[in-house]
Amino acid sequence: MGFDLGGGLIAGLGVAGTGFGVLVGTVSRAVSPEKRSQTVGLVSAAGSLGTLILAPLGQVLIADFGWRNALLVFVAVAAAMAFIAIAMGSRSSNPQAGTQETGSTAEILRRAMSHRGYLAMSAAFFACGFQLMFITAYLPQYLVICGVSPGTSATALGLIGLGNAVGSYVFGRLGGTFSQKRLLSFIYLSRTATILVFLALPVTQASTLAFAATMGFLWLGVVPLVSSLIGNLFGMRYFNTLFGLTFFSHQVGSFIGAWAGGLSFDLTGSFNTAWTALIVIGISAAMLQWNMDDSKEPGSLVLHREVS
Repeated sequence: MGFDLGGGLIAGLGVAGTGFGVLVGTVSRAVSPEKRSQTVGLVSAAGSLGTLILAPLGQVLIADFGWRNALLVFVAVAAAMAFIAIAMGSRSSNPQAGTQETGSTAEILRRAMSHRGYLAMSAAFFACGFQLMFITAYLPQYLVICGVSPGTSATALGLIGLGNAVGSYVFGRLGGTFSQKRLLSFIYLSRTATILVFLALPVTQASTLAFAATMGFLWLGVVPLVSSLIGNLFGMRYFNTLFGLTFFSHQVGSFIGAWAGGLSFDLTGSFNTAWTALIVIGISAAMLQWNMDDSKEPGSLVLHREVS
């Protein structure tokens, strides 16, 4: 009971409160629109590097000092995060001085739900979560079935994390120059092509590591692009609400990807059906993003200039 409450409910609330839905909004408000995509990409990359450092550190601390002492170290890390967040929150401001966004939460939600581009992007983000969670949950088991050594799985997941750090930064930078919806379409299509090549070739240690490195590069480069698109479409006042809804779609996709992957294996004895679903969903996401209407709907958010 204590484990479920602490490691499940409380940890889940903590992750939600420090995840992309909150962090991306805070960072996006602190920079100009022209730098929003690359800044969010930089923060996302830093998060991936943090995982690469803290996960092995945790294992070392547990092995040398026991899990209780290791947990206390991470409590101190979490407390430091809280103090940094307080300082960051007090200093961050909307750089778009001279304008004020108006309109109620109900109004902006109504306009977002009627904006076909926003809905298409959210649906594509669902597909993103579906693909990534399936790979995270079932790649190690799939490799065992294919006769690849278990140690390769750990190396592959590490490569995904490293590639994610690079990809998040690169796509964040590209998003400041090129069409963000086209870049999103490229990511979804490239992921799907990578999966197809991985399945078409014999599954070996080398092919697995190449697959992991490529998928890692394409992993969360979508976050700075999606966040920038939302800011461009609707402004920053209700950014967290709108990004949170889009990210909710991503997390629902993650849940279904994990659940459907296990269900397909239980019913068929293989992951072939699930891999096929990943390919179909990836192509669909790429098409949705490519054809997305990324123009601000007239009247989607009223701006007026303050009288100084």
